[in-house]
Amino acid sequence: MAVLMILVGLVLLLPGLCAGAFVVAFGLTDPRSLVDPGLVLLWATSAAVAAGGVLMIRAGRRRMRDRAAPSGPGPARHPGDTPG
Repeated sequence: MAVLMILVGLVLLLPGLCAGAFVVAFGLTDPRSLVDPGLVLLWATSAAVAAGGVLMIRAGRRRMRDRAAPSGPGPARHPGDTPG
């Protein structure tokens, strides 16, 4: 489940990366387009989706880390105990 969360988070990052690339491209070619309300709303929405992707990746990594960590001290081992 954690791996699926990380993969979905990576997919959610893509709109934010594309929006960032377009902001740079439009800023270099036509700086007046950076104040167009429709484009700003689209870029803000894409950035919000990417932020959700970052949160999803963090949650997946946390879940993987929590499952890998020992849940606490195991049973007491004494010399001569059989392994298992």
